[in-house]
Amino acid sequence: MAERRGVRPSTTSWWRRSRLKLLLLLGVACSGKEAPTAPRYTFLSVRARTSGGDLDLDGYRAVVDGEERDLLGGTSPASVLVQPGVHSVALNGVAKNCTVGGAAVRSVTAEEGTIVDVTFDVVCVATGLTVTMSTEGPDTPDSFSVLVGGQTYSIAKIDRLDVGRLAPGSYAVELVMPENCTVSGGPPAAVDVVAGTVAVVPAFHVACTPAVRYPRIAYVSTDTENGNGRGYIESIRLDGSARMQLTAGDAPAWSPDGTKLIFSIGSCTPWDYDVCVGGLALVDPEVGNRTDLNAAKTGFRPAWAPTGDAIAYELRGYADGPAQVVLMRTSDSSVVQLSVKGPIPYPLERPTWSPDGARLAATCTWLHSDLCLVNRDGSGIVRLTDDAIEDRDPAWSPDGKTIAFARRGADPSDRTSSDVALFDLATGVITILTKGTDPAWSPDGSKLAFAGSDGIFIINADGTNRTRLTSGSHSAPAWRP
Repeated sequence: MAERRGVRPSTTSWWRRSRLKLLLLLGVACSGKEAPTAPRYTFLSVRARTSGGDLDLDGYRAVVDGEERDLLGGTSPASVLVQPGVHSVALNGVAKNCTVGGAAVRSVTAEEGTIVDVTFDVVCVATGLTVTMSTEGPDTPDSFSVLVGGQTYSIAKIDRLDVGRLAPGSYAVELVMPENCTVSGGPPAAVDVVAGTVAVVPAFHVACTPAVRYPRIAYVSTDTENGNGRGYIESIRLDGSARMQLTAGDAPAWSPDGTKLIFSIGSCTPWDYDVCVGGLALVDPEVGNRTDLNAAKTGFRPAWAPTGDAIAYELRGYADGPAQVVLMRTSDSSVVQLSVKGPIPYPLERPTWSPDGARLAATCTWLHSDLCLVNRDGSGIVRLTDDAIEDRDPAWSPDGKTIAFARRGADPSDRTSSDVALFDLATGVITILTKGTDPAWSPDGSKLAFAGSDGIFIINADGTNRTRLTSGSHSAPAWRP
């Protein structure tokens, strides 16, 4: 197919050409000779339309008069400057599974000052297989992993998966599922794939039942092998078994019904003016479904109200800037700032809820970090501690009588110098339990999980029976309700 079009000068080069024409005219005027005619360029615009399966990945080369010229990429044509006249045009670099429709070599006539369009239709044939599936029942994953010949692919719960670029041969096809789901149908022991064809795998049907949700503690594991301190949310049973890595993130907190974890995916980049990006997300630990909360931009350290109607978290725009505690309604994801009505020099940080969801405990800063209480409407601010020690990470006991927190030394990042302490709200008495930080209460209030210098530990609320749960660079434990 060939089509001629008039050439329009590029606007980017208009000024240069205008100056050249002006100089030529001035030169002719001064010499008394006639002005020369401006050259008119001629181009071949070579493009390829590719269809089928296993499409050519690296594009094609335009071959004009036997000489390989410009690269054709996707729908972008190659523009080849030529002399007026008859030219041969072909494609090079066509994959073995693709063929060019029509004449492989086209003869086109290019007149002076025109653009001639030359289009090749390329059809490719796939070698692979197609997987389909359907699902039913509660607690169904949004997507499943499919293993094809040892390679992992993802398929939505009601969808099809096309796997191409396979070598001819026999392939095992396996569907990976959570413990609460069973599968029927699917392929036999192996699926035979023939060159130039797509094998259709018998459909999988997945039936799921309510997931069994064991008592667990979620925490953050920090990977330091490549030096970037990347954190992952993990969870583990209370006996130290069935450890699961869930997703990248920080500061996990459970929903009141224990079916989801909310966590931070925010980060502050020191090479970009310390700007913070990211926000909050949800994950179902047993099922694996994840949802990013778009309304909670630049959110950190979330805490879910026991009443289920709100999530408190830190809103932080810059790494060195002040944080603001905000509340997001779970019903409509609307966000309101917690406007504290009282004399505090800096905004609150690290919020946690009272058992009835009416108040928040948080870190408040004067010369040092202390503990404060405030009603969820911002009224009734009360300062609990006032000393030269850094008091942080409050956690309200299930009976509402005690706040566990971390008392940190001169270096807040040094866990070996931090103590897990209890503040009695009735008497104001502070009791030191053990070395550690990031305390979290058990649902019945009889124990606390906390981060030590080399793992997560559990201790009785009276300070006895300190027991190791994990080993490693672990922090921010959260006990499933």
